[in-house]
Amino acid sequence: MVSEERTGLNYWPSFVDIFASLFFIFLILFAVYYTNEGKKNKAIREDWEELASLLVEQKDLIDLDTETMNFVIRDNVFFNHNKSELNENGYRLAQKLGSIFGDYLSKDDRAKKYSIMIEGHTDSTGDPYRNDPLSLERANNIIAVMKQQMATSIAPDQLERILIPVGYGERKLKYFPDKDGYIYAANRRVEIKIIPKFNEAAKDIWDEVMTTIIKGE
Repeated sequence: MVSEERTGLNYWPSFVDIFASLFFIFLILFAVYYTNEGKKNKAIREDWEELASLLVEQKDLIDLDTETMNFVIRDNVFFNHNKSELNENGYRLAQKLGSIFGDYLSKDDRAKKYSIMIEGHTDSTGDPYRNDPLSLERANNIIAVMKQQMATSIAPDQLERILIPVGYGERKLKYFPDKDGYIYAANRRVEIKIIPKFNEAAKDIWDEVMTTIIKGE
């Protein structure tokens, strides 16, 4: 009798039992993971849709590059030729962008989820050693004004991590003399790129949202 009780108490689960338990745990974890991912992606889509609608409202000033899905503004809106200081109109536009992005990023912890890259681009005339710093100075001057507007709703330490200036000079031309004629002015531009910090799927969702808007669906 004692020996039978000991045998029952010392029962060791079979390999099939262990496998079934692990498989069940895996299914639970898998379901939880994909439920959370679905919720995050839904939130990201809502973020993108709101941002797209805000910027599309400014289509008289801001174009959408359908290849990169960046927002593009001709540099003569911001600057006089070969200058890095914002002109009067450019100052007002930078303020407007700061207000738009400040309001947008202050909601739902978006300031922790996204960064904004301001890219300066020049044409291929002039000295590259001048074009590179010129494009970076322009990006920095736009950001300086945007920060003034955004500082009312976003903490200064966060602003340093949100707004990223880049000067590409003439290294990312969109139009080339041998293909498009000498369309130098079209290469002189500022591009605004929205960068998700953590979620790899966010870029694909952004492309889907903007493609829908382009098609007018």
